[in-house]
Amino acid sequence: MGKLIAGYIRVSTEMQVERDSLVNQEEAIANFARSKGKEWRIYKDAGISAKDKDRPAFRAMLKDIKQGKIEIVVVTKLDRITRNLKDLIYLKENFEENGVSFISITQNLDTSTPMGRFCFYILGLVAELEREMTAERVAEDMKGRARRGKWNGGVVPYGFTYQIDSNNLAVEPKESEIVKMIYQFYFKHRSFRNVVHSLNSIGIKTREGKPWSSTSVHRILQNPVYYGALTYNKRKSVGKTSRPRPIEEHLLIEEVFDPIIPKDRFLEIQKIIAGQRKVTPSSKHSQYLLTGLLECQLCGSKMYGYTYSNPMKEGRIYQYYRCNGHISKGSSVCPGNTVDSRLIEGIILDELKTISTNPERLGEKAKDFSVRFNQEIVPLLEQQKAIQQSLAKIGKKGQRLLGLYEDELISRDEFINEKISVNSEKQFLERELERISRNIFSNDIANFDLQTTLFSIHSLADVFDELDLQERKELLRTVINRVVVGKHHMDCQIFALPNSFVDYERMGRGSWQRPA
Repeated sequence: MGKLIAGYIRVSTEMQVERDSLVNQEEAIANFARSKGKEWRIYKDAGISAKDKDRPAFRAMLKDIKQGKIEIVVVTKLDRITRNLKDLIYLKENFEENGVSFISITQNLDTSTPMGRFCFYILGLVAELEREMTAERVAEDMKGRARRGKWNGGVVPYGFTYQIDSNNLAVEPKESEIVKMIYQFYFKHRSFRNVVHSLNSIGIKTREGKPWSSTSVHRILQNPVYYGALTYNKRKSVGKTSRPRPIEEHLLIEEVFDPIIPKDRFLEIQKIIAGQRKVTPSSKHSQYLLTGLLECQLCGSKMYGYTYSNPMKEGRIYQYYRCNGHISKGSSVCPGNTVDSRLIEGIILDELKTISTNPERLGEKAKDFSVRFNQEIVPLLEQQKAIQQSLAKIGKKGQRLLGLYEDELISRDEFINEKISVNSEKQFLERELERISRNIFSNDIANFDLQTTLFSIHSLADVFDELDLQERKELLRTVINRVVVGKHHMDCQIFALPNSFVDYERMGRGSWQRPA
């Protein structure tokens, strides 16, 4: 059996499949192969865009080309195989390297001739230009919709609901009252933290049923949607992510929605926010060794260092770790938890130095690391993978929609309505992926290097006192997973030991001991 003619056929959407586009392409290629007296094989990608090379039948064809099974690749039209000039150049080099000719039937294109090779590039440029112009038209259409006051999809702001019949936002009565409360609290107290404390103390939850945080309050206080304005074009897609656009490219269309907050109050709030000096704590420069490692047993929040000078006792300095949940979200979330920094740091360092001279204990316990990994991390990784697969499907759905619109099988309005739905679904999945990724990232065992930790523990007793502050903190972070501090209990865990290696009871003010 000699080499085959490879007939590659593709359509962007299921609708094209139903309209016999694949059948027509296949018949044209079969007739061509018969006229040449050659056997042929069809490689078919149904409902897939030619934006990139990620297509099953396309990859199978390239594999057969590499194995020397193909003599000629035939399509009915160049844009069936690619709409991307970079991929086109790749194909040409791949074909030449494997001695394969390329023919486009309707365009009378044959790369075995000089003129055919020239036209190959020209038509490829045209195909990419058409796609870019289509994408640009769609982007302009979306901007046009925004300028006309139409909602283009995405996360519905708190205080509003999406109305399918009008394809726009409407005020949600219960949430809008809470929005008004947030603005009133902030205007009165000039403090994000105070707003958060107030909301949490009276039992008000977010839309997801969680306590409020400064981030969520900040977002509400700075969104123009609350005085009835629509914002759009604030971010730009870059591959699978996005990045902020320059502020001059942002669109702000006023008097679109029913306002929840008067515009003059909104602008007044922005002046207050802009005038406040933002101070961001930096754990990198903190003098506290365990910053970022301590967790409050009462609420799960991180505990951070706090220095207090008592003027009544000749300026005596007190250093504590305090629960950030109590500080930032109020006593309704956490009643408060503090621990003397020098005491807890001293206990943990003494224990670490002791265990560093006992390698047998580490060797016995290190094998249990895989058990923890399977219990804590594997389920999260599986969830992460499932959402990534769903996002990939959403991406392909968006490509199919664009292909449908490119081939004039749906109207512009039909495309935009479907695109809005796809965008909303995509943003929901992206939020879920971000949440799971944060959970994985917050559990240091996910990226834990057992050998590095064991080495760090073994060397700790010898080198710790010779290191500077930053080096000490970095060393502790390679060893300690977390330290959970309660009112009457402290539990410190290191990566190599699934069970606690420091397990102390607080007996009284400044007094800790191991339980009997």
